[in-house]
Amino acid sequence: MFPAGSTTNQAVRPNEQLASSPHQPTHGVRQHKPKGVEPVVEITSAGPGAGKTHLLYLITAMAVLPPVHNGVQLNGKGQAVVVIDTDNHFSVARLAQVMQHYITQRNVEA
Repeated sequence: MFPAGSTTNQAVRPNEQLASSPHQPTHGVRQHKPKGVEPVVEITSAGPGAGKTHLLYLITAMAVLPPVHNGVQLNGKGQAVVVIDTDNHFSVARLAQVMQHYITQRNVEA
C-alpha cells in the first residue's frame, strides 16, 4: 500500500501515486482507495501529542453514530469501522466517552 515511513499532508485521490520526496512533511492524513475496496485512512505524525488518537476516536464516533438519535440531528453515518490496532492502545471505553460527549453537546445545541 504505502511505503513505510512515508507521509503527506494532503489526501490522496483514489489510485493516485505518492511521489517520493525527501521534503515531505512529517505528519498528515492519507486516503487510498483501490478499485472495489473501501477507503483506507492512515494518520501519522513525527511524534506523540499531535492528536492522532483523539482524531481517530472522533472519526470513528462520527462513522458509527446514527444520523439522528431521539430527534436530535447527530450527522453520524451509521456505518461500521475496522481499526487495526497493532499496539493494543485502542479503548472502546474511551470511544464511548467521546460518543457520549458528542451526543450531549448536540443535545445542548438542539
